[in-house]
Amino acid sequence: MAHKFYDDTALPKLVADFASLELSPVDGRTMTDFMHTRGLNMCSLGRVVELAEKLPHIQSICIHEMVIRAFKHVIRAVIAAVDDMQNMSAVIAETLNILLGSPRLENDLDTDANEHNLRLKWVESFLSERYCWTLKDEFAHLRKPIILRGLCSKVGLELVARDYDMNSPNPFDKSDIVNIVPICKHVVYSSIDSRNLLESSKMALDKGKLDDAVNYGAKALSKVIAVCGPYHRLTANAYSLLAVVLYHTGDFNQATIYQQKALDINERELGLDHPETMKSYGDLSVFYYRLQHIEMALKYVNRALYLLQFSCGLSHPNSAATYINVAMMEEGMGNVHVALRYLHEALKCNKRLLGADHIQTAASYHAIAIALSMMDAYSLSVQHEQTTLQILQEKLGDDDLRTQDAAAWLEYFDSKALEQQEAPRRGIPKPDSSIASKGHLSVSDLLDYISPDQERKERDMQKKCRRAKNNTRAHQGEPVEEKENFQHDSGSLLEAEKKDFQ
Repeated sequence: MAHKFYDDTALPKLVADFASLELSPVDGRTMTDFMHTRGLNMCSLGRVVELAEKLPHIQSICIHEMVIRAFKHVIRAVIAAVDDMQNMSAVIAETLNILLGSPRLENDLDTDANEHNLRLKWVESFLSERYCWTLKDEFAHLRKPIILRGLCSKVGLELVARDYDMNSPNPFDKSDIVNIVPICKHVVYSSIDSRNLLESSKMALDKGKLDDAVNYGAKALSKVIAVCGPYHRLTANAYSLLAVVLYHTGDFNQATIYQQKALDINERELGLDHPETMKSYGDLSVFYYRLQHIEMALKYVNRALYLLQFSCGLSHPNSAATYINVAMMEEGMGNVHVALRYLHEALKCNKRLLGADHIQTAASYHAIAIALSMMDAYSLSVQHEQTTLQILQEKLGDDDLRTQDAAAWLEYFDSKALEQQEAPRRGIPKPDSSIASKGHLSVSDLLDYISPDQERKERDMQKKCRRAKNNTRAHQGEPVEEKENFQHDSGSLLEAEKKDFQ
């Protein structure tokens, strides 16, 4: 009965959560954490590969993790067999060359081919026996830096930080082995009360009860600091969640402060290349962008993208989401063409990994529609937003807020496309695309912009009358208003528009 539930319910539910991006592992460590949290054994990685046939990024992570765990046993056996510690670094370097080096192209072809075939047969037999999975031609497409990173993490190796040539037969030398540190499995202590409060905060945030989410998050933070201390990975998680809640309430300054604290803790406790640290970089970049510190935001988001390239490669949904964030920041700096290149790359990545009808793919279409509207290509914006709305209607239904948001954006793009078509005939100015530069507005803000209030209409009318008077005086040879007055009026209008959008 337990085996039936394990195979027919627990493992398919895990893969379903991977497909919906409720869980998004980026490397073997996060995959291990997710499976152990649900009581799943790592020997089931082969079964996960079979179930995730439509998720190539999950299959890649599982295959790399299985190979890393196989090589781990080899290196541990070699270390245990060394008698003279003076030869330890040379033996480890030679083992890494055998496992990760490429065959020679000229000399000793037969010897290298035999070593390569022997290594491949051993890996195939180990994976078949331990994980019940048959290795096909995936071994030739493995990314060796990911395997090396995983081996160092599991065995405790410290290597010299340099660019290793994995295409050479001997990429490692004994001088590259700096140290060996012990790896100890231990129980991570936590507070049950703080964990329950964090879950309550997440649930309140999902339901839109922001005040309750803030209260639960603040109480959870105080609890976890009292139990685990100020520098602990659970404390960093509490800071990060509270930062996200405050971000949704509009308190961007405090959200940035809390997220910076979470990043400092993760860098110190987990390391610079840990998945939680990567996530902290990405979240902090979004917060800085909302504070209009675009250069700082680009610095952190590029750091996150750089680390993702090493941990999971650029063919991953997290990399696609980071592409969208980079594009949003490039749009803020006026580089719309650069932003479009990032957005198209994100769209291709999401369609290849998740499918053409996934919600994350719809988000890519929506981001491209906004970028195109900033280039006054409203007809193309309508096409992309129609695709977004169609996907969201099929996946979420008409009552979901995201579907209503897409419908409001489509209405706006339709109206602007119609204005753009009628502008040459009526001799009116081109439609304003300033709304697109404001980012992803809510439904209420978007409707307020499309149907502005009476006070705003009066301000716009006064502005038009003032321009008309200036034009009349210019034609009659009269001096127009002074430059200082014009700048003052423009500044007040910009402030008024800024308040309307906020």
